[in-house]
Amino acid sequence: MAENKAFTLVGINKASVYPETELAMLKALKAELQGQISNLRIIKITLVETDHFA
Repeated sequence: MAENKAFTLVGINKASVYPETELAMLKALKAELQGQISNLRIIKITLVETDHFA
């Protein structure tokens, strides 16, 4: 959210991250905002840890 409380599109490095336990709340919020923000998405990101220094 921007300082004026408006949503601002950001790159993935600035995306909000929530635990899966909050998915129902996020879906409800997305449904509420769908008319205002046409490309609002909830995505699941899977991280793979790799030790490059081994």
